[in-house]
This record gives sequence, C-alpha cells and structure tokens, in this order.
Amino acid sequence: MSLNSCAINLLKRSDFDETKLQILLDDHRAPSEQDDKSAQELLDGLFLDKKDRKKQITYLIGLLINSIELKENDFEHPLLRHCPYLNEWGANLRNYFFNSVFNEVIKSSRVQQLESKGEMMVKAIFNEFVNNTNLLEKKHQLDLKNGADKHRLVCDYISGMTDAYANKIYKRLFLPDNGSVFDQ
Repeated sequence: MSLNSCAINLLKRSDFDETKLQILLDDHRAPSEQDDKSAQELLDGLFLDKKDRKKQITYLIGLLINSIELKENDFEHPLLRHCPYLNEWGANLRNYFFNSVFNEVIKSSRVQQLESKGEMMVKAIFNEFVNNTNLLEKKHQLDLKNGADKHRLVCDYISGMTDAYANKIYKRLFLPDNGSVFDQ
C-alpha cells in the first residue's frame, strides 16, 4: 500500500472490510503467538500518523515474509532449483490489500483521469514525432538516416522519457505559451 495514498485521502479506513481481514488473520494464528494484532488494531494503525503506519506496514511485511515457502523446480543449477512463493494464506493477505488499493486508488476517477491524460500526451507526442522527424534530436535523426525503423525509434525514445520530461515536451509542442529555444 502506498503511504501517499493514505496521505492524499485516496484510501480511507472505511474502504477496508475489517471482518474479512479478521477472519483472514484468525485463519493464520497459532495459539501461542504473543504479538498478534486484531484487524481493528492493524487497520486503525494504518490510518494514524506516519510512525504508526510504518509499524503496521512492518508487521504486514513480517507476516508476508513468514508466509514464503519454497517450491522445487526442474532446474539442475542450485541457484534456480528453488523458487520462493507466497503460500495460500500469504497470497490471500496480499490480495486483500491489493484489491482494496486497486478498487479504491487505481480505479478512482482522480487516478483514471491522470492515466487518461498521460495516455493522450504520449499518443500526441508519438504521432508528432513520427509525422515530423525533424523534431527529434540530431542523434535520432541520424539513426533514421542509417535505416532505423521510425516507429520503433520514436517508441523507444518516448519510453525512455521521465514523466516530467514528457510533460515538458508535450507543453513545448502543443501549448503556445510554453517552451523556448533556451530550454535544456
């Protein structure tokens, strides 16, 4: 779970089914374990201050690490022979949190709007570079003259951009009051 998701209110305590988590936690408990947390303690701690959130995440990581088992593969080399995986309980715990984050954060309208904007920007930059290769840096123009596939070259160039750089290129290309020959 992203700590920032909580900080910007994309996730709320009420987004988590406490009863479902408690059943999951009870399913894993050994009678002698002293440091077991209840679902309420765990979820409440995730939505308190940063220090408490960190403690709860550390606890969850510990549960997941202890849920790792080894599966033997058919490889002869000893480094490849054993493959770690989460046992069924660990996978269920991971999925409990992943599904909540997916449904409440990834699928939220705020995140979907940003994803749509990013997709639109990448498509626009791609089309502009493909249709006007003079906009590409000199080294890429030279690669094209030496027989590089135009679509692959532009695709690779864009895939190497950071979000900030892609945003800067988009603004330079499509927003009239942005960009200057003095930009680096």
